Amino acid sequence: MGEPLTHPNLVSFIDLAASRGFKCSITTNGTLLGKHKEELIASSVYKVNISVHSFENGTEEEYLSYLNTCFDFADE
Repeated sequence: MGEPLTHPNLVSFIDLAASRGFKCSITTNGTLLGKHKEELIASSVYKVNISVHSFENGTEEEYLSYLNTCFDFADE
């Protein structure tokens, strides 16, 4: 439970599990994708699910910025 991108060792855990044959997927709310994009893409993560249900408060501009961060990650 909780946002996986807040864990400081997430990428190490993903890479360790992948080295043992696991396909690792995570589900994130997307709010930290901009901050962790490069390290996550470079990791052995198999799939990243983005749940956009979490964005409830804020302006339309903030919401569009949030969605664009998610879209940019998906494009990478």
